[in-house]
Amino acid sequence: MSKKIALIDKIRSFYSEGPSFDIYVQNFLNKNCNVFQLDPQSIDFKTKKALSYPLFKFNGNITRSEIAYSLNLENYDAILDMSDIVNLDFAKNLQQINTFHFNLPIPTYNSANKKTYVKNYPEYIPETRITSNVSKLEDLLKNKFKGKMIVKDPSGAHGDGVFRITSRDNYNEEFKKITQNEKIEVIAQKFLHYCFEGGKRVILLGNPGERNSFEFVISYRKVPGKGQWKDNLALGGKAILTNLREDEKELCLEVAAKSGLYGIGIDIMDDKSKSGKRISRLIETNAIIATRAYPEAISKTVDFIMEKIK
Repeated sequence: MSKKIALIDKIRSFYSEGPSFDIYVQNFLNKNCNVFQLDPQSIDFKTKKALSYPLFKFNGNITRSEIAYSLNLENYDAILDMSDIVNLDFAKNLQQINTFHFNLPIPTYNSANKKTYVKNYPEYIPETRITSNVSKLEDLLKNKFKGKMIVKDPSGAHGDGVFRITSRDNYNEEFKKITQNEKIEVIAQKFLHYCFEGGKRVILLGNPGERNSFEFVISYRKVPGKGQWKDNLALGGKAILTNLREDEKELCLEVAAKSGLYGIGIDIMDDKSKSGKRISRLIETNAIIATRAYPEAISKTVDFIMEKIK
C-alpha cells in the first residue's frame, strides 16, 4: 500500500526551501508515495485536519493540484515540516499529532531559534552574548571582541539577519536598527579568525539521543563568493565536497546526539585558539536537510524516512 507523505509549507508561488522541496517530492514519488503539500495556516489542531494539495509530476515538473482536500494529519505516514515558521506554540501542537515526524517539531523549533541553540551547545559555539541593550553591544564591540563581531537575528535564515559590525562602522545606529531600538534581543558573537575561508556543512542521520546511531551522509565546504564574507550558497557561495578532521567529526556527533533530531545539517567553521591552533566551532544547526548542490543527501534522507515508516 502506498505511503502518504505530507510536506508542510505555506501555499504561495515559491517554496521556503526552494528546489530542495521539489527534490523531496520527486524522491517520494519515485517510492510510489502519495505526496501532499500541507498548508500550515489551515491546520485546526482540535480536529487535527488541514488543507492538503496533491503533488505530482507533469511534463517533467513537480506540480501542485489546484484542488485541496481536508485531511486528518494522523492519516499521514510521515510529516515533514519544510516551512519557515518559527513558533513554539505551533511546534508544541504539531508534535501532539500521532504520526512519524521528520523532524520532531519541538527540536526543530529549538534548532531554528538561535537563542535556544546558544543555550544547548555552549561548549561548541564561538564566544557569545545575547542582549537587546545598545550600550552593552557597544561595549562588547570595543572591549570583548576587539572592534569586530557578528550580530545575528535569532530567527534569521539563509544568511539573512546576520551582520558584521566593526568599530569603523556607524555602529550605534546599526545596533539600534538591528535591535529595533532595544525591543529585540540579538546574538553577538566573536568574528572567527578563518571566516573568510568559509565553513562546512555536515549532514548526519540517526536516532535522537543515540550518538552511535548517527552516520555521516555528506560534508562540503561552503566557499564565500568573491568579495563576500558570508558563505551561504543562496548568496553566491560555492559548495565543494570535503573530508572532516577527527575533532570536527567529534563535534558533529555530539551536537547531533544532543539535538533531538533524526536528521541534522550542522554548520561549522574554524577559529584560532589562544595557542594558535585551529579549532572547530559550531555556527548553527539545521533541522531541514536541504541542499540543491548535493541532491543525493536528500535521496538518502528519503530512504531513511521510508525505512522508519515501512
